[in-house]
Amino acid sequence: MPNPLHDNAKPKSGYHHGDLRAELIREGIRQLERGGIADLSLRQLAKSVGVTGSAPYRHFPDRRALLEAIAAEGYRRVAATLAPSGVRVAEGARRVVHFAAEHPAWWELMAGGGGAIGPDLEEARGSFLAELVGVVERSIGGESAEEAIRLAVAVWAALLGLVRLRASGGVAVLDEAMVPEPAALAESIVTGRPMPPAGARPR
Repeated sequence: MPNPLHDNAKPKSGYHHGDLRAELIREGIRQLERGGIADLSLRQLAKSVGVTGSAPYRHFPDRRALLEAIAAEGYRRVAATLAPSGVRVAEGARRVVHFAAEHPAWWELMAGGGGAIGPDLEEARGSFLAELVGVVERSIGGESAEEAIRLAVAVWAALLGLVRLRASGGVAVLDEAMVPEPAALAESIVTGRPMPPAGARPR
């Protein structure tokens, strides 16, 4: 069974009529992960998938629209990993941070890099948040829907910050034991309990 965290949809030798948009997104993800946000261009994508330079513009009016679609796909991928009913907040946090670690350029785009914005991205973010709220609800039970949403947003914000600090070297001056483990951080936010000692693994 394919791992949803690694299902990057390797490029095909060509595309079938009607799925050029999906092919451009797949190839866009590959180019993003090779060269970062700055190197991604519709013209280069057209060359890579073997279509005319104008063909991508039938699906993406500009580069920002392409970035939006790629960021939205990232949120859908992460949301899918949170959907199984057995996923609780500690495991959910691990899955989110694992995706971020495996796909740093993609995660940067999802976190706001490149200026991607639009209805498709907002919908995908909403789906991700809904799954994260579900993870929180399964972890605590009995709380109001509003409280579950607040806790899910707090977990999301904390994980975004932790990933950004690690990527930028902001915690490099600290002993590794002093840097919160994502699962422990998320569980502490949701339960209100102190984080366990370094090395202890939340359930």
